[in-house]
Amino acid sequence: MKNINQYLKNNNLKFNKDYEIGKLTTIGLGGKADYVVYPLNLTELINLIKFCRKNKIKFEILGNGSNVLYSDKRYKGVIICVNYISKVRYKNNKLYAFCGARLPYLSYFAMLNEIKGYETLSLIPGSVGASICINAGAYGKTIGDNVIFVVTINQNNKIKIYKKNELKFSYRSSNIKENNEIVLFACLEVQKGKKEEIKSLMDLYAKKRYESQPLYERNFGSIFKNPPNNKVYEIIKLANVEDFSYKGVKLSKKHLNFLQISTNNCAKDVLYFIEKLRQKVYNKVGLLLDNEVILVNWRRKYVKRVKRIYK
Repeated sequence: MKNINQYLKNNNLKFNKDYEIGKLTTIGLGGKADYVVYPLNLTELINLIKFCRKNKIKFEILGNGSNVLYSDKRYKGVIICVNYISKVRYKNNKLYAFCGARLPYLSYFAMLNEIKGYETLSLIPGSVGASICINAGAYGKTIGDNVIFVVTINQNNKIKIYKKNELKFSYRSSNIKENNEIVLFACLEVQKGKKEEIKSLMDLYAKKRYESQPLYERNFGSIFKNPPNNKVYEIIKLANVEDFSYKGVKLSKKHLNFLQISTNNCAKDVLYFIEKLRQKVYNKVGLLLDNEVILVNWRRKYVKRVKRIYK
């Protein structure tokens, strides 16, 4: 790893060594990373990705860290945190959002510029890049609905532009995710509206979220994806497993697809709880729930290789 240390210093990149990953995620868990690097622009990001690949250095891209669970063990490589690449611009009747821009900021920026269609994103804690990959959304609206084109870097370090008709968005997925590409920035549609009406809708969605979700507790957001024509919290109720707990990890009483953890919990406790809960639900109602939480840096023995098929 000496070459990465020299590279970072030679290029004046902002970075931390031996950094606690939990400080970068909303769940607040995970071991230390050898390096966490904070590129300030797309050039720094692209060059860093190319350098890591050329030198066979393990790396992960991390935005706001809202739906990811890192293991407790050391991450032997580089976590590239894109939070500083966060510009949102309104130009030529289009919105341009960079990968590290957070969805609440994008929604607020749109409202200030009297642009409607982004109200439901206002309380999703993800960043634009990751949210496009998984087609994040709420209340029947997703970020993919507004995309005109997306610029990515693929596994061969080629910059690629996906036009609207080339994008394949689905529930919590996209062809960008399936191709393991990294979103650099996106161009988004503009529909003009009245600021007061947009703000009123944002307030309505905020009220719904505050009433139904534990937004002030450490959590990922949703643990599992909703199966077709079902809601996870309803399935958990049907399976009668809402009171299951493990070492202080339990389901939030406010929303049964959210976690509640104690200050003493480690990532391994959380993973055990998720896998055990999945097994209990399957045994009771025959539905195999699929993770919305992304698992990073886990040994295989801790992750059950179950087939994600709904029956």
